[in-house]
Amino acid sequence: MAEFEPTVDPFKSCLHTIARNIDKDELKQMKGLCRGIGPDKIAKAELEKIKTAMDLFIKLQEQGLLSQYKISLLQNLLDEIKRTDLIEELKKKMNIK
Repeated sequence: MAEFEPTVDPFKSCLHTIARNIDKDELKQMKGLCRGIGPDKIAKAELEKIKTAMDLFIKLQEQGLLSQYKISLLQNLLDEIKRTDLIEELKKKMNIK
């Protein structure tokens, strides 16, 4: 009988890696940049409830602003907070040139 080997979603793995490397000040900056974006316009009150970068990424996914095929917003956010190292990590894990 073949053993079950769980597959790791490279996109989710990448988001977790990035989230672990975002500090509180960077998260605050990213949340500020996200205010009022998306189809449902992310409100300040909603953003205040977000305590981790992963929570922010989940909110962006719920808004349809972030997916494995739609990473430009995340790249822009990381660029705004001067985290080119994490942009490179994202490109590497998502096989983007």
